[in-house]
Amino acid sequence: MWWKRAADGLVVPGVPLEPGRPASPSKADKVFYRGGGYALSWAAERKTPDDTRAIVYSEWRGRMRFITQDTGRKPEVLVPRPELWDGVVPVALRGRAAEVIQRLREHSGHEVRYGPDRDYPIPERRDVNSTEANRDSCPVCDTEVVAPRRPNDLRPGTTYLDMEAADQAIRARVADGRFEVIRAAYAIDDIVAAVIERGVYTSVAFLRCTASDETIFWGLSSYGDPIYDHQPASAPFTWPWNPGEPRIDNAPCGP
Repeated sequence: MWWKRAADGLVVPGVPLEPGRPASPSKADKVFYRGGGYALSWAAERKTPDDTRAIVYSEWRGRMRFITQDTGRKPEVLVPRPELWDGVVPVALRGRAAEVIQRLREHSGHEVRYGPDRDYPIPERRDVNSTEANRDSCPVCDTEVVAPRRPNDLRPGTTYLDMEAADQAIRARVADGRFEVIRAAYAIDDIVAAVIERGVYTSVAFLRCTASDETIFWGLSSYGDPIYDHQPASAPFTWPWNPGEPRIDNAPCGP
């Protein structure tokens, strides 16, 4: 599967490189090296008018901007210290500092040095349960995208999640890799049948959205509305599973 323990002790997806898939730099970036499933390019944008140039390392699942400087000798590319790496790089690059740095050494034409911490501030953790306006929307995992809620004729003024539409959308996303199963009481293709046909009281699955890296709860029960919700990353490991569950377990250890 895609899990490994990061430097801060959290279990994070450690996505392997897929050499057969093209790297994805920005169309505006000027690529100067491409090979082995990744690319190096000069960043087209500068954060400030006097900002130095930057080298962008791109893979099909991650893109990281590294600041450069010209000291009069060989130009240098500055990378985050090992203690900061997993906190500032995209999910796909976590746990892979040595690999990425070696590629920069071999193909950037720059010396590689650790840059000052101020150049790589750790972003604030996103509250996946927030409903504030500044919460970024995800075109893959937001509830409205998966299955719009519908008015509930039995309870005027309320809405419900269409189970069949949501089930089809979730199964499609798992099939094409947009969702990954972390832990589940039943296989995703079997969760509805377990509740509807076999009389199971509840069936729960925790998924990971590969676009936003958020954890999703997908739950059905025989006595309530379906639930599709974003949850903290620890939720799959703290859920009170019934004996014999989870039957599907792709996360070897908890956070």
